[in-house]
Amino acid sequence: MNLVRAGSASGVVAGLLLLPGIMGHDVGPRLGETTPDELVAFFESEATLIQVGTVLGGLAAAFFLIWLGSLRGSLRLTEGRFGHISDVAFAGGLVTAAFYLIAVLCMAAPLFRDLAALDPTTVQTFYSFRLLGEVLWFSPFPVAVFVGAVSIAVLTWRILPRWTGWFGVLVTAMALLSGLRPLAGTGSTASGVLDAAGILMHFMFALWMVLTALIMTMRPVRARDGEAASVAGTV
Repeated sequence: MNLVRAGSASGVVAGLLLLPGIMGHDVGPRLGETTPDELVAFFESEATLIQVGTVLGGLAAAFFLIWLGSLRGSLRLTEGRFGHISDVAFAGGLVTAAFYLIAVLCMAAPLFRDLAALDPTTVQTFYSFRLLGEVLWFSPFPVAVFVGAVSIAVLTWRILPRWTGWFGVLVTAMALLSGLRPLAGTGSTASGVLDAAGILMHFMFALWMVLTALIMTMRPVRARDGEAASVAGTV
């Protein structure tokens, strides 16, 4: 497997590693609904699970960054030296990775200290970082920029099957929709719907990543005689 295919395959790995984090992002008691002592008991009982989730999240971010660099190179083949879509996609991808990695670390913050040496109130303070993690986790606008830019490239130059571009447009729309979550407040029907939209968007994003990277691995993008790159068999 050459470096181009290896870079593309990294996206498949990243997308698969994202799934456990998406499914388990809401694990644990909510602030205001539990006592500090109960928080300590939670972290003591679930420490291994949280540590494994943190490692998987870090690996997902690492493989995503490798794929992002490979994807940028493929888009550059398509648009040439003076194009900007590859730069927009790269910037959106970098912020997406940064937000995700910070969110993972915030949610595991209490485990960076010895729980036995901390009083329950301090543990509760560490756990409050979870709020920052959830805010970053559900900040979908960088995802919309990243996926939207790639989708424009796919639909404009057909470097991948067109259905991947339209699927990306759907992911982008879902990301923009879930970005309205702060306007819904808490406890309302709208907030519940937008929370569900945010979770669904992350599942769709992971699936889009796996499918897009898998196609790129099997059929690498190549420039042809200085013209737009294409992939054999695009539809």
